[in-house]
Amino acid sequence: MNTRGLMELVVLGIGYEMKILPPAIYAVLVLMTVITTVMTMPMVHMINWVIRLGERRRDRIETIDKQAGAKVLLSFGRPSSGVTLLRLTDQLLRRGEAHPNVTALHITTDKNINSIEVDKFFEDSFRPIMQEAQQLSQPLETEHLVADEVEGTILSKLTAEKYNLLIVGAGVRLSSDEDDREATTMRQQMKRRVGSFSVRTTESLLTIHSMLRDKMAYFVHRAPCSVGVLLSRSFHSPKNILLYIANPGDLRLLPYARTMAENNKATLRIIASRDLPPQSLSLHPGEELLPDKLLSLPEGCDLVVVSYTHWQEAFDTCEDLLSQLPSTLILNLK
Repeated sequence: MNTRGLMELVVLGIGYEMKILPPAIYAVLVLMTVITTVMTMPMVHMINWVIRLGERRRDRIETIDKQAGAKVLLSFGRPSSGVTLLRLTDQLLRRGEAHPNVTALHITTDKNINSIEVDKFFEDSFRPIMQEAQQLSQPLETEHLVADEVEGTILSKLTAEKYNLLIVGAGVRLSSDEDDREATTMRQQMKRRVGSFSVRTTESLLTIHSMLRDKMAYFVHRAPCSVGVLLSRSFHSPKNILLYIANPGDLRLLPYARTMAENNKATLRIIASRDLPPQSLSLHPGEELLPDKLLSLPEGCDLVVVSYTHWQEAFDTCEDLLSQLPSTLILNLK
């Protein structure tokens, strides 16, 4: 019995002896004191149990949300680019029937357009990607923004809405897709007419007014989330995937490469550094480990998965190697 209940009994006893409390009232108050005192600890335990139950429920909801898929922002310019990036996102993150939560973002930089033109831009830009989402059974949110500064707008959205992954395309100078070759040709024609440009062309931020900027490094270094950059060489459904693991940190790419292989029923081959601890890499059935001093890409390889750091070290400055690469996914995981 706690101190509060004991003091109540003492006071009630004094009141009863001094004839202040009649016997009936005394009995009721003593009974109330005993019951409330005895109930204290069980009530505390019950309240703690309810709180823990609520916490477990919140944890379960968070677990279900994670299993339902990552929160992905897909930024695109040309409609065909949006379709390619959505197909990549589905293959990279879908686990069985659990699809990622994808928001497709298209930004128009011309603030002088009227509401009718905005509606037309939205329809023209999003129709192909929405059709692709329907074919993939991929839930898709769409957002069309009008803004002066494309990169900052994307970065602000990533920060405010806490996305897990940003998916963009590589610069059109690295791509062999037909639309990108046309953009590169246009850029070369403009260069002959007005001189050199101080920035590179980009697909990741392709809009009518921002085709001539390359901001892959900008997002990799400033985005608060992981970034995936696709160098598209007619990317569709790869059947032979090559993964580069240059250091222990690159082992984080392995689950993504395996998911790509599983969703495409593809073969996964891995080039791992000799400096990698042997016990850190355990191959799954059907996977193949290749020598790390491979001089050329394996025959039939149609997708390379590589970290951004290794991309800078081994690929970005070698034009001959770039021309030989198939579609390549460059990942910077945080």
